[in-house]
Amino acid sequence: MNFSGGFAVEVVGAIATGARSSAALFGTHQEVLHSTGVRGARAGERGGVRVIVALSELVVLVDEQNNVLGTMPKSEVHGAQTPLHRAFSLFLFNRKGELLLQQRSHLKKTWPLVWSNSCCGHPGLDEPTVDAARRRLADELGTRAAFIEEVSPYRYKFVRYGVMENEICPILVGFTNELPTPNPEEVEAVRWTPWQVFLADITAHPGQYSEWCEEEAHILAKHPRFAELYSLETR
Repeated sequence: MNFSGGFAVEVVGAIATGARSSAALFGTHQEVLHSTGVRGARAGERGGVRVIVALSELVVLVDEQNNVLGTMPKSEVHGAQTPLHRAFSLFLFNRKGELLLQQRSHLKKTWPLVWSNSCCGHPGLDEPTVDAARRRLADELGTRAAFIEEVSPYRYKFVRYGVMENEICPILVGFTNELPTPNPEEVEAVRWTPWQVFLADITAHPGQYSEWCEEEAHILAKHPRFAELYSLETR
């Protein structure tokens, strides 16, 4: 059973006392997503029925022109020959102009324990990229951005530890007044770093961060819209 927003839902347990269908149980995708705080599963109740469901994030598969070819569960998409899919990459700054960096969780299939930019993720089918970034910020880092804008297109393919990343991955820039509260299932560690210090570091010592993070940072450093936003939003 599929819901909008890029999730497949599988009913894995129920105590039924009256509802006739899953549609009667849940009504809307948002009710499913927010009904419990259990990671990897959600519960809903309608007409005396409580059902536990497993959520599987769907990744949008595309061609080189970004035309949709279909969807695939995120848990299945990454491997030695990962199909091209939609993603995004967010660089989140505080008002002092510091960039939030994260070390990816040791639990991740792709690039475990590698330091990278603030947040990455996959928009659902028909989900705006900025909305997807806000969703992932809340899930990964327990924080919100006052402002997010898509600044530049980006497409990459890299392999590390035998796993390929293969994405159409626009670069987003955001600004926040909040401190992160990392989700340990997604993030191993975080730190704030002055933007110019970070740029100098990846120039002098390439390879310390994910490949896409370093390439995207160099793109932003030369991008006039990023320079404008950074000047307006930081002090």
